[in-house]
Amino acid sequence: MTIDVDHFKTFNDSLGHATGDTILRHVSTRLRRSLRPGDTVVRMGGDEFLVVAEPIDDAVDAVALANRLLAEIGEPVVIGGHTLQIALSIGVAVADDEHMTTETLIGNSDLALYRAKEEGRSRVALFDDTLRQEADLRHEVGQGLRTALETGGIVPWFQPIIDLETGYPIAVEALARWVGPDGVRPAGQWIGAAQAEGLLPAVSERVIDSALRKAIRIGDATPAVSINLVAANLIAPGFATWILSVLESGDLQPRDVWIEITEQTAVEDSRAIDVIHELRAAGCSIALDDFGTGFSALASLRELPIDIVKLDRGFLAGLAEDRQTRAILASVSDVIRTIGLRSVA
Repeated sequence: MTIDVDHFKTFNDSLGHATGDTILRHVSTRLRRSLRPGDTVVRMGGDEFLVVAEPIDDAVDAVALANRLLAEIGEPVVIGGHTLQIALSIGVAVADDEHMTTETLIGNSDLALYRAKEEGRSRVALFDDTLRQEADLRHEVGQGLRTALETGGIVPWFQPIIDLETGYPIAVEALARWVGPDGVRPAGQWIGAAQAEGLLPAVSERVIDSALRKAIRIGDATPAVSINLVAANLIAPGFATWILSVLESGDLQPRDVWIEITEQTAVEDSRAIDVIHELRAAGCSIALDDFGTGFSALASLRELPIDIVKLDRGFLAGLAEDRQTRAILASVSDVIRTIGLRSVA
C-alpha cells in the first residue's frame, strides 16, 4: 500500500510545520496500531507512507485492510489546540506473480494511489487490469515523447489573444504540440502521460526556448508571447536567469513576455513565488491561468504578484444563454478591473 495524507500541505501552511510534524507522528502511530503483527510500515518522505502486508490471500483482504486503516485514521483528533479530521488516500497492489519485482509492486501501488486521488481522495483504489493497460499505454507514450524531445518533435503553436476593443492581437499563447510522422498529436492524448512520466517540465522548457527566440509578426504588430510554466520549471535552479538569457539571444524583451501560472503552481512551493517576483521585476507580465477553478481564487488576486487574469473556460460555459453566468462574469470582471488587472477570456 502507498499512502498519502490528504491536504497535508494545507495543514502545514495554515497551522505551521510543528503541527504538520505532529500530524505525521499521529498518522504513523495509528497506522502501526491498525496493522497486524508482522506487517511493516515506513515513511517514504514528506507525507507518503508505505505498508508491506504479508501474507495476504487475495485483493479482497488487501482492500479490507486498507479500509481499516482509513477508518482508524478518520477519527477526529485534537492537535495543537485544533480538532482535525485527517484522511488518507491509499493505493493497493497485490503481488500475484512470484516473479514480480519490488519496484514493479511499488510502482503499481503508486498508480493506484494516483487513481484514488483522481477519484476524490479519502479512499482506497486497487491496481487492476485497467490500470495496468493505462500504465502500459502511458509508458509507451512516454517513450515516444522522449524521442520527440530529442529529435525536435515538440514545437510551439501560437494561439492569438485578441483585444476586443481594437480587434488586433496583443499576445500569442505558445502551446505545446507533438509533431511526428503521423501528423500532429492532440495535447489531450499525451499531456497526462508527460506529467506521469515526469516529462512535463522538459516539454515546457522546450516550448519556451523555441517560442522566446523569435518574435511573432502579425501584420504590422509584434504581439507579446505568453508561455505556460509548471512548478518544476519555476523551482529549477537558475530558471529565471535562463529565461532572461534566452530573451537576450532572441528578438523579444521581458516586456514582451507573459508568464502564465496556475494558482496551484504559485502555492505549491514558496520558491516559485520568489522566481515569479524575479521575472516580474525584470519586466515580464505575470498571468494567473485557470482562474475560477480554485477555492481561494479571489484572495489570490490580492496576494499573488500578477498583472493578468485568465478566466477558465468553465467560467464562460453558457454565457450566451444563462443570465446568472453573465451576472457572475460581470461582477468578477469588475473586481479584476477595479484592482488594476487585465482579464483574458
